[in-house]
Amino acid sequence: MKNNIYKRSLALAVILSLMGTIAYAETNGGTITGQQLLTTLIFTMIVMSVVALVLAGTILTLIRARNFEKVAAKEGLTVQEAREAAKPKVSWWKTLWEKRLNDFVPLEEEQSIDLGHDYDGIRELDNNLPPWWKYGFYFSIAFAFVYLIHFHVSEQSYLNWFFGKGISSTEEFQIAMDEAEEVHKAYLEKVANMVNETNVIALAEASDLSAGKAIYKAKNCQSCHRLDGGGSIGPNLTDEYWKHGGDVKDIFKTIKYGIPATAMIAWQKEIKPKEMQQLASYVLSLQGTKPANPKAPEGDLYVPIPQADSLGQTDTTSIAMN
Repeated sequence: MKNNIYKRSLALAVILSLMGTIAYAETNGGTITGQQLLTTLIFTMIVMSVVALVLAGTILTLIRARNFEKVAAKEGLTVQEAREAAKPKVSWWKTLWEKRLNDFVPLEEEQSIDLGHDYDGIRELDNNLPPWWKYGFYFSIAFAFVYLIHFHVSEQSYLNWFFGKGISSTEEFQIAMDEAEEVHKAYLEKVANMVNETNVIALAEASDLSAGKAIYKAKNCQSCHRLDGGGSIGPNLTDEYWKHGGDVKDIFKTIKYGIPATAMIAWQKEIKPKEMQQLASYVLSLQGTKPANPKAPEGDLYVPIPQADSLGQTDTTSIAMN
């Protein structure tokens, strides 16, 4: 009878799965693809496995119930008493937890490990360290030796697991540093191009001034201001007189937007903000130099004056003095 129930259940599961597949195929033009058939077979296997487990559990329950009835009849007990007698006194997991993993001393045996020290009712017991803690400690010691040899003696790296042997921890460190340097350069380049006429500051590094001088020549600024900045069509850049402001922010703004109705065009579409900052700084560095044939001063005299910022530090701005 049990075999018949099992066979009928499996047959029902197969029939239901096939019916589901056929119904799905009917809704998709009446065709069944290989993928659909494979999905059906997998689903059928899963259903059959579940049915088998349920039937196995049911059969085991019936067998155990039959055994309890036999034991009860033989011992003169009720079925419930037979079940209780068959239960283990101590579960295996409790034994594993108390004895194997923690090495607990039973409460009734605590006198054997009592050290005789009593502190307001709190007794000191000479318990062993839990085995799980000791095993973990031993493992950490062994792992420390492996780590020391692998990473510091042989200088191997976890990258070897992915890219093969040949790369040491020192080389891995250098790779990480090179990657960080590239990220840092990209960040500096991004920040440099965020400069504008409101936050620009004068640069004093030789590399920046050299770059500004190269831009001065490349954009043919000498055609109006001469190569030495003495001025021709445009004003003299070496004196302290300025027509449109002599502060670095004023010079940056003049370069960026140009001066209408003059030969000074707007360079904001041709020169990057960082390059305009370098060019403005180079122009400022020309002040006080001695050109060969300087043009007469034009504009107003600008004298830097100290001005405290919000942090109490001093900065220099410029004012016009007629």
